[in-house]
Amino acid sequence: MGAGLALACLAGWRFWRQLVWMRPAPARLISDDYGADEQAIDRDWAQVSPHDVRLGKEWRATTCRVVFEDEDGNEHRADVTQRHWYGERPDTALVVWYDPRDPSRVTAGSPWGWLALAAGATAAAVACGWWLR
Repeated sequence: MGAGLALACLAGWRFWRQLVWMRPAPARLISDDYGADEQAIDRDWAQVSPHDVRLGKEWRATTCRVVFEDEDGNEHRADVTQRHWYGERPDTALVVWYDPRDPSRVTAGSPWGWLALAAGATAAAVACGWWLR
């Protein structure tokens, strides 16, 4: 129960920090590390091997170089990790979150994922506490 509450606190902190201290900005994909040959192999493999979906391997993390503008109109480039389906290209337009004090600190993840993790960890901790009482 304590570990669940600790995880909920950490995720809640990350949610609050990103929502309050970071700013969203539309970004454009410049390049990525997912080549056409690798994409074709992944796409073919995903079609003939449906067991990967059951094992949770349907997503791929790709490092992408993006360009975005901050609140002052200055253009910045950053490397972010984007998750997408195997065999599919990463999105060419996405929203990144950056720190206005240091625009080199960029993430492609939204704060809502941290909120979902905090809610799930809280629910699990409460359920364990109720079950163990």
